[in-house]
Amino acid sequence: MPDCSALARSLSAFPLLGKKAGDLAIWHGAVTAWNETTKGPLRWRQFRRLARELRAHRDPAVAVDYTRVDISTPALSGFLAGFASAEAHFGASPTGHPRFVLKLRADDTAVLSLLANRFAVGRLIRVPPSQHGSAQTAWLVTRLDELRSLVTLFDGQPPLGRAGRVYDHWHELSSPPNGRRQRSVPEWIWCGTRGGTGPEES
Repeated sequence: MPDCSALARSLSAFPLLGKKAGDLAIWHGAVTAWNETTKGPLRWRQFRRLARELRAHRDPAVAVDYTRVDISTPALSGFLAGFASAEAHFGASPTGHPRFVLKLRADDTAVLSLLANRFAVGRLIRVPPSQHGSAQTAWLVTRLDELRSLVTLFDGQPPLGRAGRVYDHWHELSSPPNGRRQRSVPEWIWCGTRGGTGPEES
């Protein structure tokens, strides 16, 4: 439990974006309650209440905007790099036209809206619910001038891991050194980092 307490303090020092901020607040309350050993069995009643709050907060029908925080553009760029490392789709069409997609569940649309508005690129597309999951929102960037703006951001704070390796190749599609896009693209980059080809353009 000391490790959980230290993690709760660390995460709470830097506000999260999206519904995870609410999850963290409730979880932090549970960690605090656990450490209040003088309350004895009374803590279990509090744990049950917090568990109900967490389940209710995670309901897709609950859309809460946690993006109203004071965050600088450089700091938001770092957030985007980390977010893209885990969730981004750096892909391309078979003819070599690059595309960038980030998806979140629809109740976290505010996060994508913040990114699209702050960096002034792309558009948001609603993805209806399906048998595979809840409704989503996709941040889609396909215009070359906007993709080049993203490249500038990611060159300053690049994604890590597999996304970083894919980005190195995708970068060449978005900003080719000779001004011409590659016309033949390996199939593996069609799928980007998350699989599939992202939402259909509208």
